Amino acid sequence: MENKKAMSDIISVVIIVGLTMVVIGIVWFVVQGIIQGGVEQTEFASKCLDVSARITSVDCSATTTCTVVVKRDPGKGNDVIGGVKMIISNDIGTSAISNTAGNIAVLATKTNSTVTKVTDPSKAEVFVYFTGEGGEEHICAAGSTFSGTINS
Repeated sequence: MENKKAMSDIISVVIIVGLTMVVIGIVWFVVQGIIQGGVEQTEFASKCLDVSARITSVDCSATTTCTVVVKRDPGKGNDVIGGVKMIISNDIGTSAISNTAGNIAVLATKTNSTVTKVTDPSKAEVFVYFTGEGGEEHICAAGSTFSGTINS
């Protein structure tokens, strides 16, 4: 009779150890996903600190088209960027977003002509973005606002 009780104790211990291993595996899977996502975000945030671009001229004299020239400033890194997002807006809150995909080499300029329905544009901003492994865009929080006169 005592052997059966000993077998029951061993089986209980094996079941508890097995359940503990399953719980540890589930927790590790969740924590690993959180850590990996945090590492990727930190990597892009670090790249954003080392890159900057600015708008050198804006010409919106055409009826529905604005031509924007963007220059990449020197920074600490020479990372390949995914492109730049530009926002053209006016004083009444109408805005248009334009995307210029592709790298801009350090100190190089890129011209983008974009169709916009913004009348009397008064503000232009540019934001650099990086492209992740899955093709997703990571837009840098710090942008640059054009301080010159917008021809319209």
